[in-house]
Amino acid sequence: MKYKGFEIKTKYLPGSNFDFKNGELVTRKPKPEDRDNCEVVDLMTEKSVNVLGCKSIKQTKQEIDDFLKDCGVASNTQKEWDKKFQQ
Repeated sequence: MKYKGFEIKTKYLPGSNFDFKNGELVTRKPKPEDRDNCEVVDLMTEKSVNVLGCKSIKQTKQEIDDFLKDCGVASNTQKEWDKKFQQ
C-alpha cells in the first residue's frame, strides 16, 4: 500500500497463512491479529524501516504523518522536499 511517498508492507507472524482442518494442513488468508509489524519503504531512497510496535496500518500511517509534520512537508516526494528547501 502506498501512502504519502512511502510504501507500507505488512509483515505477518510465521505460520499465519495456514491452519489445520480435519487433520489436514490448509492455506488461509492471514487475519489482522496475525500481524507482526509493518515495514515502511521510503520510495525515494528504496530503504526500508521496520516500524516496531505498529501492528496496524492506522498506527503506521500516524507514525508517517508525525514524521512528515516534524519535517515540515506534506508528503515524501521530491517536489515537496524541493519546496521546503527553496524557502
